[in-house]
Amino acid sequence: MRIGLVQAVFPAGKLAENYKTITNFARQAQAAGVELLCFPELALTGYCRTTAKDLDFAAVEKYLGVQNSQEGKGAAAATTLLAVAFCKNLRDLARQLKLALVVGAVEKAADKLYITTYICDRDGQIYQYRKTHPGKREAEIFAAGEELPVFTLAGGAKVGVLSCSDNHYPEAAQTLALQGARLILAPFAVPGKISARHKIWNKYLLARAYDNRVFVAAVNHLGLTAGGKNFAGGAVIYNPQGEVTAENFTGTPGLLVADLDLAAAEKFWQPQDGSSHNLCFPLVRKPELYK
Repeated sequence: MRIGLVQAVFPAGKLAENYKTITNFARQAQAAGVELLCFPELALTGYCRTTAKDLDFAAVEKYLGVQNSQEGKGAAAATTLLAVAFCKNLRDLARQLKLALVVGAVEKAADKLYITTYICDRDGQIYQYRKTHPGKREAEIFAAGEELPVFTLAGGAKVGVLSCSDNHYPEAAQTLALQGARLILAPFAVPGKISARHKIWNKYLLARAYDNRVFVAAVNHLGLTAGGKNFAGGAVIYNPQGEVTAENFTGTPGLLVADLDLAAAEKFWQPQDGSSHNLCFPLVRKPELYK
């Protein structure tokens, strides 16, 4: 499976500008043969913690091409998202380009705000994941999601999403892996120095990949935050052996492309050498001890 990660500038509240950036990179990705393209956390709306309540949510829904029916939560709700007819939007863009677009936006549902990541698949399906572990300051604005769904895309790939601070909780990644995810997408919005981001990710995201025998693909924003800090940028993919498959820590906008052998990840989850011996750590865990 060929995937792409986009590190770029997505200003807070600038939906039209961000949509144009998303579209431009999506067309670049199509030309490069990408099947799944992932953007940083809240790329469509920009990371707008302090101004999230002021967003025009009708405009957000227009760009996403969905309307929330408010039936169910998390993965269940994803199946009830209705396409907005005749609207030029991300769902139609994904279908036109024949690739899956992974784009975040602030979602408003039942008078609550969520940090939500949408997967607009090439067959017209739209899936959603609501961030389950908002940071301390985020929790003042955003509600927490309540599910860790795994999505089976049109090409058969099973993927999960962990948004930014979600990735600090080993149980979250393991839950996705145990449900069949062999690729975990990790969109970030973190300020700071890119060298520090590189060093930190090589500690804990590498461990998430190795311990769960999955691919982990992380990508971060570039540019100024609403508070005047600099988003660090960075894009990296770790394989199930805890190695770097591809990375871009140049601090400049760009598209990182890599081919992932998801079948190789799946092999770790199968018996080795015709015996019951297994090199997949989650399969031999002892949950009765973890109290």
